[in-house]
Amino acid sequence: AQIRSDQKNMQALRKVIPWQPSKIVCVARNFVAHARELGNQVPSNVEIFLKPPSSLVWNNGPVYNRKDFEVHHEVELAVVVGAPACHVPIEEATRYISAVGVALDMTARNIQSVQMASGMPWLPGKGHDSYCPVGNFVPADKIKAFDNLRLRLEIDGNPVQDETTALMIHNVPKIISETSKIMTLSPGDLILTGTPSGVGPVKPGSQMIGWLEQDGEKLSQVSAQMIDEPAPAATQ
Repeated sequence: AQIRSDQKNMQALRKVIPWQPSKIVCVARNFVAHARELGNQVPSNVEIFLKPPSSLVWNNGPVYNRKDFEVHHEVELAVVVGAPACHVPIEEATRYISAVGVALDMTARNIQSVQMASGMPWLPGKGHDSYCPVGNFVPADKIKAFDNLRLRLEIDGNPVQDETTALMIHNVPKIISETSKIMTLSPGDLILTGTPSGVGPVKPGSQMIGWLEQDGEKLSQVSAQMIDEPAPAATQ
């Protein structure tokens, strides 16, 4: 299939930091230790699921907790698509990235577990409003190597996740290439590339701060606080 993009278009789009994705693509079980810590098999192929755009919350926004949910944190490298991408070869994949940052894939683990046990989609455990906090984005040209970035997350000042993208099972170019064979990626779409080990529950009132780093430099930071979900407004 023909790649529907051109150099001039990509260069122009790379200068723009998109803010409204048509979709949020997430990669499941992309670190061996994370797959094993939850008792899951290590996948041989890129496994993806979607979050709705309504789950997006910008830096310093709240993450809403429901009393019957066990909400877990998952810190991830996020990449922004900069040009329409369809059937992209692996060797060209990074040219389709306009920006990178850090994001949190918040997960109602007890709900996801029920869905998994019944062979149903993960959306009820992944797609709630505020379940995708994102930090600032930096231009993709600033990245020296996508397999040499560090992801860190602290909760109330305590380190809980700390790993490098060198341990990804499927690297960023492969993720983009394989996803673009399933669906056309549009400018502004977000791709969350998987979380390292160390995931766990977050209590209401807890403050989460995550970083994306390169050679010791903090490129992106996401900050979010877990709060109880407001009660529904009474209907007349």
